[in-house]
Amino acid sequence: MIVPKTPPSAILWNTLEFLEPSALTQIRDHYQVPIFTVGPLHKIIPTPSTSFLEEDTSCIPWLDKQAPRSVIYVSLGSIANVDEKVSTEIAWGLANSKQPFLWVVRPGSVRGFEWIEFLPEGLVSEMKVRGLIVKWAPQKEVLAHSAVGGFWSHCGWNSALESMFEGVPMLCQPFELDQKVNSRYLSYVWKMGVEVVVERGEIEGAIRRVLVGKEGEEMKQRAMEIQEKNGHDMVVSMLVEAGAFLDMANARNRLCMAVAKGDVEFFKRVLDNGINPNSRNYDLRTPPHIAATEGLYSMAKVFYCFKILVL
Repeated sequence: MIVPKTPPSAILWNTLEFLEPSALTQIRDHYQVPIFTVGPLHKIIPTPSTSFLEEDTSCIPWLDKQAPRSVIYVSLGSIANVDEKVSTEIAWGLANSKQPFLWVVRPGSVRGFEWIEFLPEGLVSEMKVRGLIVKWAPQKEVLAHSAVGGFWSHCGWNSALESMFEGVPMLCQPFELDQKVNSRYLSYVWKMGVEVVVERGEIEGAIRRVLVGKEGEEMKQRAMEIQEKNGHDMVVSMLVEAGAFLDMANARNRLCMAVAKGDVEFFKRVLDNGINPNSRNYDLRTPPHIAATEGLYSMAKVFYCFKILVL
């Protein structure tokens, strides 16, 4: 547990309530101050790259030529270093999987080598047939691309959130600190990732499980459910900020559906066009009632702040 030198008045956490309810409960019990879950921050505010390396945007036109959900994206973060044996097993696993791949190999990240000189010449030729190796990539743009079907990651928290909220299943290879905990959550709690054993046969099987197997489809579905859940929270927050009457008797049916589906873009259009979110004479199921049935923490906070009882 983190122990600040000065007791905090409140804590902002880059996460979502429904992702880590038990951990957040423990933190609240420990600190006895308000804890605000404000994630995922990368979806709310622009965030610059955390690496000093220049992003190679040539990978985007390459992705444009690939089939939907067919590419495994490999990037082990901006700090981790690996040895030649591990890197060679990764390379053979990618080649043997027969799946398209985008592999980020940072200069100097393979111990004893400047870049990809560790790869046997014959293997390089084989990998060029269906893959692309770059020194650094625009990760958020890559994960949002329709061609990407899996993300092999070190499981840093930012990478985990970015992958999760683009609906991309993960292959987990943690190295240190929180990465190991994140990997376990992704694999065994949220069940949208698989832990990687760094051996070429195991790697080949894990890639195929994520990209073309039934397990991969199930992981994608769970990731989509997380996206939808987050969308609900954002719509509810927008309703409150727009001054919606939380005790209203009626509301537009389409507005209710916007909450139910987490349709943020629709609600933005509603507000941009000056439509009153408190319009009446439609559906008795108000947006707050529908949001409440989804078990949303943000809605519960609204009820608490406004002392509203929903029957």
